[in-house]
Amino acid sequence: MRTAIPTAAIFILSAVFAVAQNVIYVDAARGDDQLDGLSPQKALRSIAAAMAKVQPGDTVSLGAGQCFYENMVFLRGGSAWQPITIEGNGATLSGLAPVPADQWQDLGDGLFFQADGTRVGAQAPYLIDRDNQRLEGSRKPEELKPGQACWLPKGIYLRCAAGVTPAQLEL
Repeated sequence: MRTAIPTAAIFILSAVFAVAQNVIYVDAARGDDQLDGLSPQKALRSIAAAMAKVQPGDTVSLGAGQCFYENMVFLRGGSAWQPITIEGNGATLSGLAPVPADQWQDLGDGLFFQADGTRVGAQAPYLIDRDNQRLEGSRKPEELKPGQACWLPKGIYLRCAAGVTPAQLEL
């Protein structure tokens, strides 16, 4: 004998699985993290702000063709019935961010400094040049050789070859 499932039970089950189904928009160029992100006109600026708001069943829609210089960290997960969906729309995600070329201080003898104590989690940041080569060196700025860098809590130290500036390296 077959038993019919009451319509009310189907409605309740549907409601349980359709709780959070928002689209959260992220626009790196025009967004604002103080907005709700629930429409393209009220888009958030950062993926981090979207990840703080996203719930199971939601979709995060990234700005078409934009580059986001941040990591995507999920603070909560979805499920098979309510996945968290990311619409890339041709966007690029990069944990790398350009170092502002105009903020280097010339300390003399080819040594440059930029105050930036940024650290993310357990990961120590590092510099790469325009050829994607990592610039490494001593943990002591005075021991750096030309083309080497170190990132300490108070900032970045870089030793350039004679006649070369950090702006020329496109870090």
